[in-house]
Amino acid sequence: MPAHARKLNADVLPSARPELRLVASRPRAAKLHLLTYILGSAIFWMLWAALSVSADDWYSWLVVPFAAWTTVLALHVWHAYRIPRGSEPGAGSA
Repeated sequence: MPAHARKLNADVLPSARPELRLVASRPRAAKLHLLTYILGSAIFWMLWAALSVSADDWYSWLVVPFAAWTTVLALHVWHAYRIPRGSEPGAGSA
């Protein structure tokens, strides 16, 4: 990376405000978690189908991990895209 690009990046996200980098990375992390959820779901469903056909038993053990994982994913997405208190438009102005 050229020196002028590093300086520009340092100006945009100053190291004096590391919380800005943390907040900016939340949506990206949530999208990665969603992608992992989709791929993991496909693998779990294929595994469940293969085991159920081979064992001739259709026990739905997937309900428990999917309920837990869906809850965690929903909380992650909510946390990533929520607006922090005090930063709404018009907040703090009297």
